[in-house]
Amino acid sequence: MNATKLNDIESLFEQNSYRPSNKNSKCLEITHDLDASKALIRVERLVNDIINHKGNALFTLTETRNGLKQIQQSLLANKIINILRYSIDLINLSFPIHEFNPYLQVFFRHASNEELIKYVKQLTDPLIKKKTCYSDVEFNEFMRLVTAIEELVAKIQHDVQQLEFKKVVYGSRRLAKKNYNGLVAYIDSLFDRYSRLIVIRVDFSYRMGNAIKTKAEINEKYLEARKDFQHFLNNTKSNSLFCHLLGYVWKLEYGAEKGFHYHLMFFFNGSKLRKDEKIAMLIGEYWKHNITQGRGIYYNCNANKQLYRSLGIGMIHYNDTALRNGLCKAAEYLVKVDHYARLLTPDHARTFGRGEILPNKEKKGRPRLIGNSDVD
Repeated sequence: MNATKLNDIESLFEQNSYRPSNKNSKCLEITHDLDASKALIRVERLVNDIINHKGNALFTLTETRNGLKQIQQSLLANKIINILRYSIDLINLSFPIHEFNPYLQVFFRHASNEELIKYVKQLTDPLIKKKTCYSDVEFNEFMRLVTAIEELVAKIQHDVQQLEFKKVVYGSRRLAKKNYNGLVAYIDSLFDRYSRLIVIRVDFSYRMGNAIKTKAEINEKYLEARKDFQHFLNNTKSNSLFCHLLGYVWKLEYGAEKGFHYHLMFFFNGSKLRKDEKIAMLIGEYWKHNITQGRGIYYNCNANKQLYRSLGIGMIHYNDTALRNGLCKAAEYLVKVDHYARLLTPDHARTFGRGEILPNKEKKGRPRLIGNSDVD
């Protein structure tokens, strides 16, 4: 994957840690989940560094004139130590019900070694910083860590070269591509039938007081979120707010502080409605007050179009290439947020869904639908 593409995915993953403001549906708040997201990104970068490591010494031992031993750490060794000391616990806390991508899996499989974690946590900051051992006890302590880290690097390099690992990587990328292509085909099927669509992006979440504090609450809060969302979907069939709804896409996510939350994309008939920001607001308010009875909050993406580098929401005409490309970018967000960690629900239910792809409409030429009306 090229650097630009990877940077885009990193940005999307970090954005997923933001939560809607309790006070303003047009604003997002940064949560502590951002720290965990950044830690996971650092781990994947570290794995790539380990894979590309060409045999230069991770540690260099020298002796001073007065017989003291000095151990110089390489940049790679220093990154490994810092991640083991400061990131592993945070990641485990923040991603308790997730499946990591193959590169992260291979790291955690070997980095979860209890002896290695013990060695790292036993080291004092002064010993790591001064790099000079003033006793045989300190030296032996550090050498145990040196051996463990060298073994960690060797095991990771060995595993990523195996055919089985390469098959897992291929399967993971193939699944992501399949999901994305299916989503684009779904959007294309809507444009095949309707000359313009109003595209709405709304995030459904819960107030801070509803955040998950213990592992025991995960199942309870998951069932609550799933029940609320199913209630919402059922009501779209009879509520007049959704009478011109043509399709939708949803994605369930979880954060330790943010809790369970949904990213949603709605497609309305653009010949029947306008004022997309208002529609998004009405949908969010319906979630907040009618579905969750005040427990929920939402973020109105359509109220912040100026923040998007590639705009893909609002009114989009079927032949507007720029906006349709932006729409594909927005759809990509819903798929590629799983690049690092995929949510595994307690009941193994889906975390991603969309409407059915519409069959091609037989017609001579494309109809031009005209007319607009306000949302009530």
